[in-house]
Amino acid sequence: MPEEAMKRGPAGRVDDLDAQFEKVKPDFGGKSELLFYLYCCVIRARRGVDPVRQAEIIRYAFLRHGETLYRDMNTRWLVSFLNTIADHGARGEAEAARALTTFVHMIKIYESLFLTDPQKRRKEFVDDAVAHSTAHKPFREPANFPKIELWDYMFMMALDTGDVIDNLYNRLEDKRYPFVAGAFRFVCGQLAASETVYAEILRINRFTNGQVQKPA
Repeated sequence: MPEEAMKRGPAGRVDDLDAQFEKVKPDFGGKSELLFYLYCCVIRARRGVDPVRQAEIIRYAFLRHGETLYRDMNTRWLVSFLNTIADHGARGEAEAARALTTFVHMIKIYESLFLTDPQKRRKEFVDDAVAHSTAHKPFREPANFPKIELWDYMFMMALDTGDVIDNLYNRLEDKRYPFVAGAFRFVCGQLAASETVYAEILRINRFTNGQVQKPA
């Protein structure tokens, strides 16, 4: 491959389209060929190659072959597919996809920022809450627990009984758009299975006597 073909653009991007396909192909080794093909659609859309068509191909593939695709899926790739829908899909579905990618990226920002200082990420009361949850004892905030203002009249949620997570889940799982709704359930499952702020809240929260709908 000519050296100039491997010239890097923004964020490590290779300028030559075919060279970019070859660059990412090893990441899909042993995975579904359809998954790699769809990721190539993402690349084409980013380069302005009929982006609306690329978004429609991705949407159609997930509706027809979602079960196969999710077997090899990870959150990074799924967010790339969702970003393509958010940028180039039909209006309603694009808005739903945009809300979901915003949710994921805000968690990514949080985890990235506080990774540099674990003491900020795991406050004393959160550690105590997780310890109660691990011991299968319901966590309850002390009656005198301070009402903490985070910023501009936005107060810290009640960790044990607050309905913020439940409401967020119900609003983002937009069942009018099956691809986005399925993607949201996958994302939440991956977040819940990993050491993330989302998983911590799920372990602690006991909203509606434990009847809140949470991903398996």
